[in-house]
Amino acid sequence: MKRILILFFFFALTACTLPAQLLPITPTASYTPCAYVEGRKDSPKLSALLTEKLKAAGLPLETVRAEAYGENCVTADYTVVSFSQREIDFYVTLHVEDLNDKTDLGNLLEKILISVDQLPPDQMGPSPGYLGVTFQSGAQVDDLWFMLAEADALLKQGEKGAALYTSLARRP
Repeated sequence: MKRILILFFFFALTACTLPAQLLPITPTASYTPCAYVEGRKDSPKLSALLTEKLKAAGLPLETVRAEAYGENCVTADYTVVSFSQREIDFYVTLHVEDLNDKTDLGNLLEKILISVDQLPPDQMGPSPGYLGVTFQSGAQVDDLWFMLAEADALLKQGEKGAALYTSLARRP
């Protein structure tokens, strides 16, 4: 047992004396020191693609916007060097006849969610984002803001129509 301990310490000490770098490090790109700050960036291509899908679903569109949420790498002089996307958030405004018809509003929500699910996954970011839906009837509005993952889970549980609307309207 003593021999094994001696051999172990010999190898451990030998390993400590090996050079830390066996190969020289050659920089391949310049590094700009920066601080990461929360940021957003419009995604016009994804906005256009979602608009096409929502129109194909027959939704009464007012506006559609996709926006990447993530972090800007900002230098000391406030120059944005890069943007790292975490997720894509969507904002949809629909014209509706009756804000009290929860079944209709829920059916519209379902069509929006199905359309969002048809977007290319490689453009959605590393995690699911949020969906903001504004139902507009004349001067009256009803705003909803919820996580796409939660809405997808409700759809998978079979919620539709008024039940889907009610569940999503309760989200903070």
